[in-house]
Amino acid sequence: MILAVAAVAVALVPETVERAEERPAYRPQRISLPAEARGAFSAAAVAAFAGFAVFGLFTSLAPSVLAGTLHETSHLLAGAVPFAVFAASAVSQIVFGRLSARAQLVLALVLMLLGLAGLAAGVLLASLGVFVVSGVLAGAGVGLQFRSAIAAAASLAAPSVAARCWPPSS
Repeated sequence: MILAVAAVAVALVPETVERAEERPAYRPQRISLPAEARGAFSAAAVAAFAGFAVFGLFTSLAPSVLAGTLHETSHLLAGAVPFAVFAASAVSQIVFGRLSARAQLVLALVLMLLGLAGLAAGVLLASLGVFVVSGVLAGAGVGLQFRSAIAAAASLAAPSVAARCWPPSS
């Protein structure tokens, strides 16, 4: 009911912006990379995909693993574990942001591998502590991996193309 009243109210509010008579032509830009940058961009894309897979694992399966394998039925815990993974991702980007790109990438891979191995061990041993700590380690690794992947992809843009795209036009 309230939503319907709000929709009617928004529909009745007068427009305060004057529209230009002529609209600019819609010209979508084609995604392109210099040929020499395609390998590095593909590697960055695969790294980002792997990070999304780890996040997807924790957001979709962590509550089921907690309830089914670890016999923890707390809804708070089911939300706290994915939250801890995402928080570790954000914190790791801040804490390790001053490292070189190569050091960040190496640390990211080590943290992700340790985290995923610990995750398997935590499930096999039915250990809540190992499961949570491994999730935090994997999350920290994913955060650094995202940071590295985005930086790598951004550095591949040709300066002439980047200059045309930034700052964004209104």
